Amino acid sequence: MTNTINRYKKHEKVLTEASRFILYCIKTWVYRGLHILEKSVLIRYLLCSRTFDKQLKAMRRSGRKGEWAAMQCEVLLDNIRGRGILADEVYCKRTKNGEYRISNCVKYDLGNGYRLVTVRNGSYLFIPFAGTHDETDQWLDRRKHYEFRSGNPAYRKETISAKGYHGNSCRPKNEDKNEELDDPYEEQIMTRVDEDMLRQIFMGLYGANKQ
Repeated sequence: MTNTINRYKKHEKVLTEASRFILYCIKTWVYRGLHILEKSVLIRYLLCSRTFDKQLKAMRRSGRKGEWAAMQCEVLLDNIRGRGILADEVYCKRTKNGEYRISNCVKYDLGNGYRLVTVRNGSYLFIPFAGTHDETDQWLDRRKHYEFRSGNPAYRKETISAKGYHGNSCRPKNEDKNEELDDPYEEQIMTRVDEDMLRQIFMGLYGANKQ
């Protein structure tokens, strides 16, 4: 009976160490994947519709709510230019509902029922429309499955210098690289992990599954 209890405690300890090590590996892989994703969505060119300024003017003329939304739109575009589409100031503005009518389309909430429509094609980000919720729906309905291509004369091309991902207020705080790699507990775990430790962990897992 005593041997059985001791063996159970040993397996329990091994499983605890295994789960902690596996969690550390998962968190590390997620972090690396995030930065690979960041590079894949880096925007280098902004293409604004030649009618976009008129759309913003119409929003300002509609009243205080429209004027506020137009200002928010300009701030959002400045953040895209300088910080990228994964920056918290940009990412947090995405609407909750996705968009199926146009491929790679993302809508942003400008407040007071106004929306900004963007469409990504590789390193190009199109800014085709901004308006009220109803106006946005009508605009999207008229352009279902429309393909946005670079070189379209209806858009002004602008080279931007966005640096990519900044900040972490919209994501779990522990995803920051320095915090992740400098965690004292995780450093302790990694110093204890060697081939013998891994062999013991997986032998423990195999033995526990046979019980």
